[in-house]
Amino acid sequence: MKSIPIANLYYMLCYAWGILPPLGARRTSFDDFSSPAEIIGSEICRMSTAIVKRHLAVSFVSDLERTRRPRGKINFTQSVRESGYKRKILVCSSPSTSIDTLPNRILKAALALLARQESLNAMIRKDAFALEQRLSSVSTITADRSAFTRLSNLILPKTYRYPMALCELLMLRFSPADGDGSSWFDELYRDEARMRRVFEGFLRGFLQEHMPHAKVGARRFQMADLQVRHGDSGLIPHLNMDVVLEFAQNKSIVIDAKFTANQISSHHGTNKIRSEHFYQIFSYVCNVKATQPSRDVSGLVLYPDVGELEALDFSVCGSNFSFRPIDLSKDWRSIHDGIIDIVHQLESMPSPTGNASNGGTAFPISLA
Repeated sequence: MKSIPIANLYYMLCYAWGILPPLGARRTSFDDFSSPAEIIGSEICRMSTAIVKRHLAVSFVSDLERTRRPRGKINFTQSVRESGYKRKILVCSSPSTSIDTLPNRILKAALALLARQESLNAMIRKDAFALEQRLSSVSTITADRSAFTRLSNLILPKTYRYPMALCELLMLRFSPADGDGSSWFDELYRDEARMRRVFEGFLRGFLQEHMPHAKVGARRFQMADLQVRHGDSGLIPHLNMDVVLEFAQNKSIVIDAKFTANQISSHHGTNKIRSEHFYQIFSYVCNVKATQPSRDVSGLVLYPDVGELEALDFSVCGSNFSFRPIDLSKDWRSIHDGIIDIVHQLESMPSPTGNASNGGTAFPISLA
């Protein structure tokens, strides 16, 4: 399988985990950085700069003050207890704002970690140190798992969601011995089971972001027209579809994400697409058509490009099918445009008739 550049794997994780930066604040290239920690660190610094300048999260606190000039709310109980009224002094509480909030504490902890990480780019360390100093009035904490658990219970401002997710990735995923994060990314890339989930989540998140005219999501269907004559119906598995796109024009595309290098099977010197991959997408499409007969349903199987499979488009039983590789080693713009182009091609493809051919074949196949 072709090696995936760190920047591309980072983008895939962002889409899979739903931690995309705000639309107007997206970086187009990470070519200047050589490690995952540098990519993440540069993004934390970049987003922190905007936060410190304009969007620092604040909390409302109540300040107690002993004064001869009452303001705010008078705390009579405390005033009497301290006998302040004899000295004509009252204890008052007045509301004020503070930037010493949990999100800012976590941000400061992440910046402090970046500033002291010698394996990082000197410019990132310098920027992180400068930003940390600007948060001098924020308490210093150790951002451990409990801190992020408490953070998950808060409603974060929109500008904080992306940097907080990056802080969690930086501080909880990378071990101290893995200063630049390369080991964690390498381990992730070598774990095919985890990469299958990342690839599936990436495609779903990507299409949700870039196909606003379609309803995008995973779908779980029971077999159409299922009738159990004897036994437990719970033993019959559901159909779990990775991604389904539903368009307004009564058209749907079922997408199956296959992160595997084994895309072609060979039998007696003849290469074919893996039969289980075809039967799976075929059953998905047939089931959707059975439950939604008015819709034109197509099937799409997407693989990482390993040099085995070329684009294959065909129609069978009244539905269009496409098997396509995606070269994840290319620059991200090519990947971005390639996926959108594949979906648009299948979306605009006319529906086949699905009728038997002149030869009377009951299972007609035509190559596009």
